[in-house]
Amino acid sequence: MISVQLAEAETGIPYFFSNCMENNKEITLYRALDLMNMMDEDDMWIQIYEYGVKKKIKPREFLQESYQKRINVKMENKNEQE
Repeated sequence: MISVQLAEAETGIPYFFSNCMENNKEITLYRALDLMNMMDEDDMWIQIYEYGVKKKIKPREFLQESYQKRINVKMENKNEQE
């Protein structure tokens, strides 16, 4: 996740997924999202979630709910700015 710190999400996210030692990709997704949650990186959390779904990883139910909440907050913030 060093690349994430350097704002290189486009290369950092695929790198993390391809080099993680965990065989279960859903657990890899969970760990990456948990790390972004600890870092309070909502936009990056959303990017990682969407990357996982694009790679056909089925997130656990509470991650799906968290994604919807984050998207709703993002949309509300966008609407307030307009």
